[in-house]
Amino acid sequence: MASCFVGSVSLKGRVGVSRACGRGGVGRTSVVRMATTTTGWGRTATEEELKTELPKLFVYDHCPYCVKCRMAFGLRGEKYDLYFLANDDAVTPTKMIGKKVLPILSVSGDAMGESMDIIAKIEGDSPVLKPATGRTDVKEWLAKTTDTQRMLTRPRLAKTPLAEFQTKSSRETYAKNHKTYDEMLPKTDELLASFNESLKELEDMMDSDESVSPGGIGYDDIELFPRVRGYTMVKGVVLPPKLKAYAEKMSERCDIPLFYYCAS
Repeated sequence: MASCFVGSVSLKGRVGVSRACGRGGVGRTSVVRMATTTTGWGRTATEEELKTELPKLFVYDHCPYCVKCRMAFGLRGEKYDLYFLANDDAVTPTKMIGKKVLPILSVSGDAMGESMDIIAKIEGDSPVLKPATGRTDVKEWLAKTTDTQRMLTRPRLAKTPLAEFQTKSSRETYAKNHKTYDEMLPKTDELLASFNESLKELEDMMDSDESVSPGGIGYDDIELFPRVRGYTMVKGVVLPPKLKAYAEKMSERCDIPLFYYCAS
């Protein structure tokens, strides 16, 4: 379970965290932690809650590397504070780790970057993730479909109501720093036809709708789920049955909403 913070607003809840934050304000203002509520706003936090300092994870909602770290917390069922930064906020991450890059994990004031290092920190001496299998088929599939995936998702990304894109400046910053493939929008139908066929190949590689590889949820899923989640941003992408069930189950386990609500 994560507490979600955007700018000076705090939103708590297990369901629809990204959606709620996407409609909230974004900025570099100071963050105010609000009290947990059970029947509505207004409950006073307990002394224990006020004394408890949770790990803080700073992310962009669309970022697959950030999703990996959110998965690590979610699969362990551990509480943490989740902060969505505006895409044009270079100050906050620079103060923490010296450059504008996310995710960042802060524990008791000590900050660190790099998603796989963060996951290792979260896992500690009691890992729940199965080791990576080293299989190459899924890796090769992801590599060969990357261009098509980007042509479908990037023209839509900064137009979504995600927390990091709530200001004109944050959207312009993304467009400045990334190839947005806007010219590919008229070719959406053609791209979808090709990509949906490719998804059937990925479906055949799935061990089950619980995990991509035999043995249970592990680092192979840490690599795959963030990519599959991104596909749900595009209307017309058809996840085959097993892959769709996998995405929905992993979304629920990790408390990371899919993008169907803002697909275009």
